[in-house]
Amino acid sequence: MSKENKERKILSSRAALATMGAAICVLAFTSHGKAQQVLYQEGFNTDGSGTRYTVDGGGVLEVNQIDPSLAQLGPVYWARSSDVSFVGVPGATPARRALFTWHHTIDPSTVTISPQFGTLFDATVNWLTKGKTNLRVLYSADASSPAGPGDQYLIDRLTAKGATITSDPAVAGGINTPLPAATDFDLVLKTSGGDSGLPSRYTSFHVPMLIYNAADLDDELVSSIGQSAQSLEIPAINIKTNHPAAGGLTGSVPLITGGPAPFDTIGDFLPENSVVLAEYGRTNAFVVNSLDLANQLISNTIPSIKATNTITAADIADTTTGSWPLDNPPPGTPTDTYVLVGRGQIQVTTPGKYSFALGLDDGGRLRIDRDKNGLSAADTVITVDSTGGFRNTIADVDFAAAGTYDFEWVMFDAGGDAGSEVSVALAAGGGGIEPIDSSAWEVLGTDNPTSPVRLSGPITVVSYSPTVPTVVETHPFIVLLEEGSAGGLVLSGGPFIGFEGSAFWAGSGMNKGGDTWPLPASGDRTLTLNPINVAGKTNVQITMAVAGTFLDFEQSNGSRGSSDYLEMVIDPDGSGPLDFQRLMFFTAPSGSLKYFDDRTTHPGNPTRLGLRFQDVTYNVPPGATDMVIQIRGITTFWNEIVAFDNIRVTAGAAASAPTISIAKGSTGPVITFTGSLQRSDKLPATSWTDVAATSPYTVPAGSATAFFRAKN
Repeated sequence: MSKENKERKILSSRAALATMGAAICVLAFTSHGKAQQVLYQEGFNTDGSGTRYTVDGGGVLEVNQIDPSLAQLGPVYWARSSDVSFVGVPGATPARRALFTWHHTIDPSTVTISPQFGTLFDATVNWLTKGKTNLRVLYSADASSPAGPGDQYLIDRLTAKGATITSDPAVAGGINTPLPAATDFDLVLKTSGGDSGLPSRYTSFHVPMLIYNAADLDDELVSSIGQSAQSLEIPAINIKTNHPAAGGLTGSVPLITGGPAPFDTIGDFLPENSVVLAEYGRTNAFVVNSLDLANQLISNTIPSIKATNTITAADIADTTTGSWPLDNPPPGTPTDTYVLVGRGQIQVTTPGKYSFALGLDDGGRLRIDRDKNGLSAADTVITVDSTGGFRNTIADVDFAAAGTYDFEWVMFDAGGDAGSEVSVALAAGGGGIEPIDSSAWEVLGTDNPTSPVRLSGPITVVSYSPTVPTVVETHPFIVLLEEGSAGGLVLSGGPFIGFEGSAFWAGSGMNKGGDTWPLPASGDRTLTLNPINVAGKTNVQITMAVAGTFLDFEQSNGSRGSSDYLEMVIDPDGSGPLDFQRLMFFTAPSGSLKYFDDRTTHPGNPTRLGLRFQDVTYNVPPGATDMVIQIRGITTFWNEIVAFDNIRVTAGAAASAPTISIAKGSTGPVITFTGSLQRSDKLPATSWTDVAATSPYTVPAGSATAFFRAKN
């Protein structure tokens, strides 16, 4: 087990200790207590395939083994990391990169482009190419017929300074055409009008690149996906920093006048060490696009106009129709962005586990007060904290007893079409899957007298339309990435870190390979651990360290084989044919949020994955005996990588974490703690000495530099 997983250290303030003439630091230390028993651990440090676990669909294809038409610039695999040449995205930028907010259709005959913008473009190209003249430019479209007047404007500026523009040979030859030699070119111009079938063609190309192609920004590893051909009025931009690429320009610089123009914008997530050279402002009306804003409207922190109504089925449609035809209108006449809250009671006639589906356009949540102590965040069943077209999110709810249960149903609309539904499975048992239709589901309503789960009376629905003035948001207009030797990093670049031992399990591009590496019939790749005996144990938990890249995942609908996801399922007793139930589920939150998190199965506090492994812990339902754990996954491109490690099954109560704090006392620093107190004269410490003290403890006057920790 890695040191990060054994210790939790919190550095406390030294500012209150000036009277001592010495630095005193405190740390909190948690060791795994004896009360929690480790029943099982798998760290993948040695090959256990066929002995400790069974793999379906395992394998590795290095780049030279992959069909070139699949455009995979890294290996694809479902394997131990030690069996793969490199697990991760190569971190260093191969050459300088500049991201522009521009579009190939911007027409200088209908809008006026300022001379200052031309100066800025020239200076950025000069920085990219380190002052080279008579540039050899590789253009991602047809150089003999540029993609549009916006491209022609940029090409004219380049050729006026002696540049030669050459079409990428793939424009004529197709996606299997090799890249030309990097030594033959000084600059790549990747246009919004280029071939979208080459999304990551220049990712590893050792030639500087200027890119304004929103859809391919993530594949080229320079930012998350931007928005294509947005009609924007940007009369001026603001230079953010004194950088050579600014060409001496400072402050506000005119850009385009004459009305709105189409732009391909830069994504919200930028690589570390990137530089925002220039930005622009957009005046936007207030938009409810998160549950945090929805909560503020509901609590009246943000002012709003309210309207109330009652409905007899959990189906609201504001143009979006969803899965059911009832389509109740929202109460009142809400604005184009609003929040709707429905509250009522669910009648459960037969105890058991039932699947619920929350359909949303855009986002929202569902809470059910199963413990009957009042609705709170702890009662959250489903959370969808993102915008997007209508889609269903499914979760299982276990009702221990028959009766009525309060529920709260929230929907927010970020603009345009909106709607929401709550559906419930017709039969107990959980594990419901799409499609949401009458074969296995019904809308939660009062007109279902024979249903084991139905409404007990109507739902009171309240709409909240915000009354907030418009705001100005800033967005990057030009972003610069240095070359790798100068610290430049690509988006999500680098190896996976923080794993236990010498290896871990990982998957990349798992739908690739064709006949060479076929997918199992189930539609995903799996790893199944041997049965684990947990019979008679209490408080059984599964902890797994998980990591992932965070730039290009697609949201899964929850069914097997749909891209992209990582899932842990369990069969609690392992008897007979395996009957798996979902425990953990990671996928992208929406079409615009491309990272992985587990909000589907841990809606109250989801874990967002990055390159550093993080522990996630889930409770196993009581009564498990010979438990079988299976990990399933699908990702669909070489840079869409998920990884897991150090699977642990524990039982019993976990040791409580100690606490420690420090404050200035009348005669010296005072340390308040729980557990036992220990001291060391330096960090890293080779040993710690017990301090025979009870809390609070006053550090003696005249003490030298010291470090204290509390330990259980």
